[in-house]
Amino acid sequence: MTKNSKNKQNKKSYSNSYVILREMRFLIPIFLLLSSLVIAEDKANDQTLAQSGDEVAQFNLSYDYYNGIGVEEDYELAFY
Repeated sequence: MTKNSKNKQNKKSYSNSYVILREMRFLIPIFLLLSSLVIAEDKANDQTLAQSGDEVAQFNLSYDYYNGIGVEEDYELAFY
């Protein structure tokens, strides 16, 4: 294999990588939107389970309130 043909192959692989990355920029916002919907649904599920007495859900909910994850930081609710 000559040096010239090797350079052409390298350029071709770089251009393919660029095309893939360029197409992925449209997938990232979709992924972020879907993941935020899943988190919101999970948070609602944790609240329902916590109210019914599930200890793991109570811990998760209190952790979220303590750290302000997906909800406003509220120490009073975190230690309730």
